[in-house]
Amino acid sequence: MKICFVLLLLFVTGCATEPKVETGPAASVSGYAYLYSNSGNILSTSAGITVTDVSSGRSAVTNDSGKWTITGLPFGTHSFAFTKQGFGSMKLFDFKTEGKDTLCGEEVDMCQPVTDIINFQRFSISISALDSIASYNIIGAMQPPFLETRSVVLCISSDSAKLAKDPSSAPIVLSFVTQGSGYDGNFDWGSTGSFSVGGKSFVHGTIIYATVCVSGMGPAAEYLGNYFDPTTGRQVFTDIKEHSQILSTIMP
Repeated sequence: MKICFVLLLLFVTGCATEPKVETGPAASVSGYAYLYSNSGNILSTSAGITVTDVSSGRSAVTNDSGKWTITGLPFGTHSFAFTKQGFGSMKLFDFKTEGKDTLCGEEVDMCQPVTDIINFQRFSISISALDSIASYNIIGAMQPPFLETRSVVLCISSDSAKLAKDPSSAPIVLSFVTQGSGYDGNFDWGSTGSFSVGGKSFVHGTIIYATVCVSGMGPAAEYLGNYFDPTTGRQVFTDIKEHSQILSTIMP
């Protein structure tokens, strides 16, 4: 009988001393997301954007003014995904809560897919030496006039099939702003160093491909429909739908 009593006492004591699981304080995060047409104009309502906290799955939907609030979030760093049919998906990374109620100061602009197509006419690369440093100059031409306030995106890859399927996923993506005063149809970009695709540099004789796309910009020349992804170190364009013909050149 004494042995049974001791075992029972140990069992009861063990159960009583198990640590309790404490839940941390909850925070709410609010912010604004806006909807734009493919001409770069803000829509009359920004309602219906679903905002989701990536880690917890908690979500909210924007009202007419574009405001959203997600409650019950643990204190810490959060990333949010913004989705709405017809406007693609945007993301906001590494946002830190500051107290119980935090206002997200970074606004998100979502744009309808841009359907403009530019007649991409010329693509070439030249190498020049300045103070013994190699400079690679990309030169292209597009048929004018190009009068809209847009961002012209040049996408370069060594894989023509992938470039045709998703231009903005190309290893090299360069953006040119037209500033709304008409585009003269030419661009010239120089970079010190060498081009690299997948860790392998373009070498002499490599065939590389390029196309141009149009990405949305607002009347105040603010970028729309794109975000920077710190995990890949790349700018992601979510509003690009069409692209020009694909041209090729040989790395000199």
